[in-house]
Amino acid sequence: MISSRGNNSVPIDIPSGESHFIVCVFLCRVLEQHKLTKEQWEDRIQTWHEEHRGMLREDSMMEYLKIAQDLEMYGVNYFEIKNKKGTQLWLGVDALGLNIYEHEDK
Repeated sequence: MISSRGNNSVPIDIPSGESHFIVCVFLCRVLEQHKLTKEQWEDRIQTWHEEHRGMLREDSMMEYLKIAQDLEMYGVNYFEIKNKKGTQLWLGVDALGLNIYEHEDK
């Protein structure tokens, strides 16, 4: 179960390995940013589903990409690196350049 700070928790199945870490960080950031309860998330998702029912697959994909491209981690490829002191870090590569992240903050 992944939960944000506070009493909000949303049970979800997530992949294992590095993908697991990326999904955990992303979901925790989203949950912290919006601070909704489980019931509020369910209501919002149901409303979005009803609003987009009958939409063509291509249109749905475009709507998704419009939202996703504004996310902080969109389009970033991560590579594990170490600095001269041997500290493990992440090198984030995206269309705008390079960023270095602490290993706990991908």
